[in-house]
Amino acid sequence: MRLYAATNAPTTFNLFASPELVFDCPMVFHDRYNPADGKYFSGRVNKLRDRFAETNFIADVHAVSLDRWVDRGPGANMMFSMAGGHFICHVSEFPVGSYKKGHTGEFTRSRGGLISNVAYLFLSGEGYDLQWTAGTRPGPDVEWERLDFGTGTLMSPGTGYHQHFNVGAEPARYLVLRYGNPRYSGSAGARYRETGGVQIEFEDEDPRIRELFFRELEKRGVESNMPELSAA
Repeated sequence: MRLYAATNAPTTFNLFASPELVFDCPMVFHDRYNPADGKYFSGRVNKLRDRFAETNFIADVHAVSLDRWVDRGPGANMMFSMAGGHFICHVSEFPVGSYKKGHTGEFTRSRGGLISNVAYLFLSGEGYDLQWTAGTRPGPDVEWERLDFGTGTLMSPGTGYHQHFNVGAEPARYLVLRYGNPRYSGSAGARYRETGGVQIEFEDEDPRIRELFFRELEKRGVESNMPELSAA
């Protein structure tokens, strides 16, 4: 069994330096958890808006329903406010023979206060990420680092631009746990509904990126599901 968790326990221990407070505190936050609620872990989902819902429990992250989202490229996405807290998770999936637009949180990392380190747990799919050094913008003559992934891979997106590519035989789905619930940071506006951050449109990306992707598809006999580029 592998446990993937986001927790503020280290911060709590450092702030109070008291194991008794952490483990023996009788306080129950009834506004977020009611021990008498027999349906608390039932998996009820309250849809707040497109691609944003709140729930206390997700029984099967492989099967949870997502909303179509093409602003980042082919695929679907859903953000979940978990148990009314500041932690949030999102699940994304993109089809066989497709990839996402290069994007970064580098320039928006400070919005809404503390943002935790982020990692992607790939639940399915086979492919690779391209990552660029912080402070650089992907383009001709700008080098990248390539990191391959498969089912069960846990990967950091790095500190700059990054981009996900699915060259396998099944849709690629991944889970992200992080701090920064937009419901409490005042950021649940157009930035989340439309782009989710700073990104590079397919028409503006380095041509080498798509060339590499097509070569990887050809090696595996996988057809491309990418939209044709618009004429300049």
